[in-house]
Amino acid sequence: GDDLPEDYDIIVLGTGLIESIVAAACSRSGKKVLHLDGNMYYGGNWSTFNFRDLEEWLGGDTSAEPTGSGQATPDCSTDDYCQFLKENETVLNIGSGCDGSVIDTDVAVIDRGSDSAQPLPQEAIPSQSELSVCDDAPATAEEMVAEQESISDDANTETTGLCAREGDSLQETDGNGHEDSENSSAVESAAAEDGEHPAGNSQNVQPNIEEDIQPVTWNAIKDDWRRFNIDMAPKFLFSRGAMVDLLIKSSISRYLEFKAVTKFLTYLPNGTVQEVPQSRSDVFSSSSISMVEKRMLMKFLSFCLEYDQQLTEYEAYIQKPFIEFLRARRLTENLQHFVLYAIAMKTEDTPTEEGLKACQSYLQSLGRYGNSPFLWPLYGVGELPQAFCRLCAVFGGIYVLRRRLDKAVVDANNKFQAIISEGKRLNASWLLGGPSHLSNCMSTPLPTVRAGSRGVFITDKSFKPGTAESITLLTIPPHAANSPSLVKVIELPSASYACPKRVFVVHLTCKSSGRTAKEDLESTAELLFDFSDTADASDGSKPRVLWRMYFSQTAIDASGEETASLPGNVLLTSQPDTALGFESVIEEVNE
Repeated sequence: GDDLPEDYDIIVLGTGLIESIVAAACSRSGKKVLHLDGNMYYGGNWSTFNFRDLEEWLGGDTSAEPTGSGQATPDCSTDDYCQFLKENETVLNIGSGCDGSVIDTDVAVIDRGSDSAQPLPQEAIPSQSELSVCDDAPATAEEMVAEQESISDDANTETTGLCAREGDSLQETDGNGHEDSENSSAVESAAAEDGEHPAGNSQNVQPNIEEDIQPVTWNAIKDDWRRFNIDMAPKFLFSRGAMVDLLIKSSISRYLEFKAVTKFLTYLPNGTVQEVPQSRSDVFSSSSISMVEKRMLMKFLSFCLEYDQQLTEYEAYIQKPFIEFLRARRLTENLQHFVLYAIAMKTEDTPTEEGLKACQSYLQSLGRYGNSPFLWPLYGVGELPQAFCRLCAVFGGIYVLRRRLDKAVVDANNKFQAIISEGKRLNASWLLGGPSHLSNCMSTPLPTVRAGSRGVFITDKSFKPGTAESITLLTIPPHAANSPSLVKVIELPSASYACPKRVFVVHLTCKSSGRTAKEDLESTAELLFDFSDTADASDGSKPRVLWRMYFSQTAIDASGEETASLPGNVLLTSQPDTALGFESVIEEVNE
């Protein structure tokens, strides 16, 4: 029989990142939490799949136009649920949580190779399924209590900090390992330059692959499906961003490992890919910037670090495009490109204040964990919601996956009272969930539009091969490939545990133009990759694509009157956006 307790402070539907953070916060503050998900995996739209799970996920219907809600249980009258209702109560439809936010999926194998192709030799690297976030979960009640006490003690220790180097996990230190000044060293990245936080680790250096090794094909790597970790919403953590602060404060960093992003590239107007300087020494050693430009750039970056204290310098441009402010500062077109597309990672129509804030966030994160402003979670972004779910469980939260959700119960004042699930009434003071669960609770479905276009590619080599496997960020301006907006390219090597050796997983992301993801990103992909169906047909100048997938992610517009019909104690979360970081996630959680 179903032995779930009947009463809770909050019921959370779906295990996406926002839902998982809220559930963990409520559980840790002493609230009684029930966390349900109709899927058999954690993460929802934030999931990271191995290849077999990705194929199963793609087996669903992802070709339909956006209609606004996830699948719901069949409409039934109140009489069908009268045994669960009190006086003056009624039921509302509730979505099953089946993901309807991913559409226009287009998948293809480019270079299949011979059916007799031999698998590539690999070292014994644990896959996500073999070493997941929750593998060391307490096995007994005594162990869970001990872990809860340990986390509580850590939370009360003011000296807890983080120290990360490329290839290392975020590890707790005495909190004194960071530079003394938050701002002055950000531009210079002094901590990285003096060797305190080396950007590389000799143990992580990968030998170059000899050119005479047989070409990589899809058939040669398909049996390594466990070694792939494909993200649905790839993002970086700003080293001094709100997500890192939350991981430290909550002690969740103990469940995760990270790797610094150490290669930053931008696509220049002349058609070349150039490295982006990350420190004073990088700026002055760069061959793509003249000596006069170097001094202009350093002066401008110093201004960006403290722009909010110099309002008079940009007050006249607050409502004007950022590009106009850059021109007013007499930056050359070359410097305008680096600042706008590589540092701020914005477009020409971005408001000036938003562009300055983006530059400041980038610069402030330099030097904290090596000569890089970003961190990548090993095994993928899907590890983050799992870690928050574990924290919730440690403090008493109850989790049930693959749970059918039937109806939501409201009273005569349109206040949420309970959900009915698999023949049981589950009462709660609050209900929280995403559009795939809660859109059906409203009298009028929320407008749904294509918000982001994404592409995933498996390639046979890096954009810029080196002696070490580096996580790479490449920014491509809209005009370079006729894309609707700035395209952010994330290249993940085997050292990130995203794929086997000798291949790379590459993510392309941009804001949607309203067309399909393939239409938005195909021209950029053709600019970067070789789509020859055999190695012999390739000239070797570009990474060769073995497999690719395009898909669009939708978002709801909750700003209209449609949400007025939602009960006041029901909270609606949003879908992943196309931003590179997690700042919007933390802002929504705080709200």
